[in-house]
Amino acid sequence: MDPRDAGPSALMARMGSHSDFEQWWQAREVAVQSTENKVFHRPSAGTLTLDWDPLTSSTAPDQHIVVWTPVPGSPSEQRLHHLAVGVAARAAEKPRTAQP
Repeated sequence: MDPRDAGPSALMARMGSHSDFEQWWQAREVAVQSTENKVFHRPSAGTLTLDWDPLTSSTAPDQHIVVWTPVPGSPSEQRLHHLAVGVAARAAEKPRTAQP
């Protein structure tokens, strides 16, 4: 939350008037989305359903890395594998140029 943004502060002031919210806020019992899944449609691979997990650094809590993974043994895992193999094969076919 940006401390210069008055919007969240105004919202907190309104929510703070509800005694239950104030108690929950002080206890830090707020919901955090930690994992879910998303469906992607790739012309070269079909439909992929991947779980996502955000990773947050304790030294930089405003920065996140999201890890996308298929369910092991799922059709999405097989499609993702075929997609990766195809990308690797196309990369191997490209002629390499000499680096100075």
